[in-house]
Amino acid sequence: MPEESIEIKIPKGAGTNVLVQFNTLVHQLPLWMDNFSNNIQTIKSSKDVRDLPKLNCPAIVVGAGPSIRELDHLKMLAESQYFGTIITTDRMLIPCLEAGLVPNFVCCVDGDKDKVPKFFDHPLVRKHQKGFLEGGMIGIFSAFVHPDVFKYWSGEKYFFINILDDWNMPMSLTRSLHLMTKNTMVAGTGDVGGFCWQMAFQALKCNPVALIGMDYSEKKLEDLWDYNDYITHTPKEVQTVKKFFHRHYNPFFKNFCWSGVVFNLYWDALKSRIDSFYPFGIRTINCTGGGLIYGGRVESMHFHDFLKKAEEGYYDKFHEQLVQGKPEDSG
Repeated sequence: MPEESIEIKIPKGAGTNVLVQFNTLVHQLPLWMDNFSNNIQTIKSSKDVRDLPKLNCPAIVVGAGPSIRELDHLKMLAESQYFGTIITTDRMLIPCLEAGLVPNFVCCVDGDKDKVPKFFDHPLVRKHQKGFLEGGMIGIFSAFVHPDVFKYWSGEKYFFINILDDWNMPMSLTRSLHLMTKNTMVAGTGDVGGFCWQMAFQALKCNPVALIGMDYSEKKLEDLWDYNDYITHTPKEVQTVKKFFHRHYNPFFKNFCWSGVVFNLYWDALKSRIDSFYPFGIRTINCTGGGLIYGGRVESMHFHDFLKKAEEGYYDKFHEQLVQGKPEDSG
């Protein structure tokens, strides 16, 4: 049956979050499956995230939010005596290396062809693609990333399968992909920063996990990419900006930010995951200096205070607080 003749039915009574997820799946699935088919040999000759080293130390997740530049957190980290794990999102890999930081891990989950491979195209990336034990970096990849990424990344590769549906069902697409590759199935949060947080705790056994550049927001409404997309493609007579974009106050850092539907969706998913893992000992510390991540099980701290505590060995035995077992999240 020709693709253009397939009718996609929107779920009745679906809320905004469900519609965003549904729209993403419908429009991205052809790309993801095409990427997967081209990655299959690379996947089968690489490793699985279940085999990542268990590090039992603090971790810092590096996101690409505006605070990373405004507060000069990369320079602060590079000049510190921090000896824990550094996990960066793909977008921040080159900025980290240019700042003199060699992350231990880089995570990539986006299947986009135009922007994502560029995050790996740099002489410094090629220079540091030696083995993990030799001070190099490990790449953690979704099976759906664009194959062009591997034109630039020849280092260690660990793969996983994104959970797309109920993998307990006999005819599940996720289960089928798992059976083909034997890769671990992981339910992400929708964004690479949230996935970095998951890998820190679930796969690497790091604790606590500090976040920098994980704003899920912008200081100005006009700086939100989805706001500009919304204004561009939505007729003025039906625009309801207040329904999709909200101003938030961070009570610890005492500043305001703007977020939209997509950022709220990411934060809701990450918050739910943080809450579910909290009884097992995981501690999450927001060191971004503001943003949407606050409240509930999230601690907040200025980044220089976190680095000082880490340098003094305050977190050295936090991994011992982690109890055995975890909520079922992956296959």
